[in-house]
Amino acid sequence: RMYWISLPNRIIALDQASSIIITVLFIFVCVNAINVMDGLDGLASGVVAIGASAMFTYTYVLAREQNFVVATTASLVTVTTTGVCLGFLPHNFHRARMFMGDAGSMLLGLLLSCSSLSFTGQIDSQSLNPEGAGLLPNWLPLLLPFAIMALPLFDLATAFIRRTWHGKWWFVADKQHLHHRLIQQGHSTITAVWVLYLWSAVIAYGAIAFGLVRLPIALVIVALGIIVAVLVTAGPGWRSEKKMRKSEK
Repeated sequence: RMYWISLPNRIIALDQASSIIITVLFIFVCVNAINVMDGLDGLASGVVAIGASAMFTYTYVLAREQNFVVATTASLVTVTTTGVCLGFLPHNFHRARMFMGDAGSMLLGLLLSCSSLSFTGQIDSQSLNPEGAGLLPNWLPLLLPFAIMALPLFDLATAFIRRTWHGKWWFVADKQHLHHRLIQQGHSTITAVWVLYLWSAVIAYGAIAFGLVRLPIALVIVALGIIVAVLVTAGPGWRSEKKMRKSEK
């Protein structure tokens, strides 16, 4: 569970009540975020595989290169989660022959959240070796759990705000999630999934790049990833605009 919040210049120790509340709330949010993301064939399993593999990469480097024993649990859980998702994905991708259901998506959210807590809530970020690590080595343990689940958390937050604004019950489904918007924009079901895979990889691996390589290299990697992701995302919209202009002429 979350024992403390480690910042670059200080550590905020949590009492038992605060620790339990933050831990339960974080797990609850992550579990529901992955469940909400499970709207297209292969989407949740692929996004979780990308996020878990990014977490594994970072925690494995810390455990191996800097001898952080506390990172071994997160490393083991995330590499196992990655393997499970990759093994399941061929059967779950469009057109799916197997479905994970609520139980499967919530289990993936639980694994990601617990692995994040076992790492973030117990590591002293001030003891990280920042040499050659770029911009954010001391912030990464706190930011990485949100980076690996950026899309599910964003989708959940926007759904919560949207449904609250319109006076709807939070758990009533609608057609305004990220994958729905991509399809409305002109993407097919398969390309919508790949676009969200791409954004997940850019955010998750872009975050760990700031902790594993020098700042200029990390900035180039992230900038190129964002450019490619934006172009791929906006492609159908631009093509439809060109067709409309040609038809008007």
